Amino acid sequence: MKEGLIGIGLLAALIAFLWILPGKRSSSQAVEQISAVDATTSNTALSLGIALNHYAMDHNGRFPEGKTSTEVFQKLLDGNYISDPSVLYVDLPGKVKATTKTLQPENVCWDVTCCVDRNSSDLLPIVFLTGYQVNYIAGTKVIPRPEPPHSWSDWWNGKTPSPRIVAAVAYKGNFKALLKVDADGSIPNFIPANFEPRHRVYRQLTPDGLLTP
Repeated sequence: MKEGLIGIGLLAALIAFLWILPGKRSSSQAVEQISAVDATTSNTALSLGIALNHYAMDHNGRFPEGKTSTEVFQKLLDGNYISDPSVLYVDLPGKVKATTKTLQPENVCWDVTCCVDRNSSDLLPIVFLTGYQVNYIAGTKVIPRPEPPHSWSDWWNGKTPSPRIVAAVAYKGNFKALLKVDADGSIPNFIPANFEPRHRVYRQLTPDGLLTP
C-alpha cells in the first residue's frame, strides 16, 4: 500500500513537471522576444535620429519642424531621408502600419523635439517613443501619459497592454539609449544631468500635436 502511494506521488510529480515545463519554455521565449523587439526599436530610434541630422545638414543646420511629429516625419519621407514609412510603427495601442507614403497620426509611434538647430546640445533627445511627457530640464525624468483607448481590433487580436520595461530614445549627438522604466512608469535620467539648454526653448511634438508642459 505504501509503495503504491509512493508510485502515485511520483506519477503526479511527473505530470506536474511536464505540465509546467512548456510554460517555462514559453516564458523564456517571451523574454527573448521582448529583448529583440527592444533592440529593434532602439536601432529604429537611432536611424530616425540620423535621418533628422542629415536633414539638418542639408537645411543650414535647422531640423525639420511642423505642428506634429507626423508632419516632421512626412518631410523626411518626402525628402527621401527615410524610405519606408513602416519604420515609424511600433506595436502600440491604436497604432497601425502605414500602407502609403502619406502619413496619418495613427501610423506614427514617435515624438520629436522641435526647434532644434546645429548649436543645440548633443545631449538633447530629438526622437523618442511616444507616450511620455518631457520636461527639457537637466536631470529630470519623464512621466507617462495616459494610453489611448484600445480599438475593438486590438482586443480581438489579443493586443493587450503589457508594462513597458524600457523606452528607446535617440539624442542629437547620434547616439541611442534604451532607458529603464520605473515601476510608476516614469523614466529617470531621460534628460542627462549635464544637459545645457543654451538659452533655447524646446517643445515636444507628438503624432497628434504639440504637447505643452
